[in-house]
Amino acid sequence: MACGKMVGKQEVVLVTRAECVEIVSQTMNLDRVHVIDYVIEAASDEILGFLGEYFKLTIEIEENSIKKKLYYFLKALPRDPDQREMIERIGLFHKEVQLYSILLPKLKWNTGSSKWRPNCYLSRYDLLIMEELGHLGYGHLPNRMEFTENHMQETLKCLARMHAASLEFETNHCENTRLDAIYGSLLFESQITGKNTWFKAGLEAVRAYAERKSSFTDYKLIQEGKLMEMMERVYEFQETSLNYQNVLCHRDLWTKNIMFQFPKVETSDNLDYANPQHCLLMDFQICRYQPPAIDVLLTIFFNTRRPHRDQHFQTYLKFYHDFLTSELEQFDIDGNSKIPWNEFLTSCEYYKLMPLIFNCVYAPLTHLTPGVMVELQKSDPERYHIVCNQDRNDFVLDHMDHDQYYNDYVTEVMEELLEHLLLEK
Repeated sequence: MACGKMVGKQEVVLVTRAECVEIVSQTMNLDRVHVIDYVIEAASDEILGFLGEYFKLTIEIEENSIKKKLYYFLKALPRDPDQREMIERIGLFHKEVQLYSILLPKLKWNTGSSKWRPNCYLSRYDLLIMEELGHLGYGHLPNRMEFTENHMQETLKCLARMHAASLEFETNHCENTRLDAIYGSLLFESQITGKNTWFKAGLEAVRAYAERKSSFTDYKLIQEGKLMEMMERVYEFQETSLNYQNVLCHRDLWTKNIMFQFPKVETSDNLDYANPQHCLLMDFQICRYQPPAIDVLLTIFFNTRRPHRDQHFQTYLKFYHDFLTSELEQFDIDGNSKIPWNEFLTSCEYYKLMPLIFNCVYAPLTHLTPGVMVELQKSDPERYHIVCNQDRNDFVLDHMDHDQYYNDYVTEVMEELLEHLLLEK
């Protein structure tokens, strides 16, 4: 029986048999469960492990003399001491555990076609155990396959369901009290903060690109070293808004935190990646109580190339707002009163700098050749820590010289930010 994850010559038990019994009891709503065996194995190397380590749990049970297997997904605090120290210092993992334990279960309508997140069956200080969505027909878009209108619409619908559930809970169950007044301790800022060295290293990489590689290297503000000061305006956007309606915002919806149901191609076992049928959201460690425009903008910028979003940007804003309004109608809530269309547009304009900067911080790591960061973590943990949390400037610029797709993508997002900062003022 394999009940742990091998680390060198030592076996680290991630989950106990008693916890497996508890998990199955919740899954199947049974009082008595006979667990025969359980196995834990590492998840795919394609999953980036910046904020945790990922495993698959298979539990074999016997029910009415019939054996069957149940499948789960595990997210654990990383064993790497440097990465773990950073995550614990910021409180990222603790935050997600608390959200899954306390707040997310209170948000209704996470079933059937209205489902927007996986169910969580165990939340421990160092571990989360959730549905294994692959066995439910969900998967990620293949690496470097770009989102189309179909993917964006499914994602925006899922996002609207999450926001609608947040508004419904606040409106009907919080006794005229704002969500953050009750759950503010769970919704602290964990991303754009001075404690987050991962984010700060990302901003430094933007500056390195601007000074050494961009089409703006000769601009006076770049030469005078004023770019960082301009980018640090993003810290102004970490607070809950006093001017716009706030909701529970995800803020981390890049492609690996979005899973789709894909139909099978007729007469084949291949999946039809072009036609997603449903969408679920993963990883809630940087959630905040903020205006929905932030989530919508980040989702659009993280998952589309610039020509695509330039063409479809306004259409996506309208699509999201219309779907949110229709979702709220199911709860007898007037969406146009909660989040008027014109107010939503104004908030999108106000927060535009945030997705531009986030995109530049994320893309240099999330759009590397698949497996690069995993291999670096295995082969050179010290350099991996430096790239993640201290200095990734040369790492990013070197990869731009050797990977044309990566170069094109990173250049695109960097130039878009620099245009906004240097030309639109």
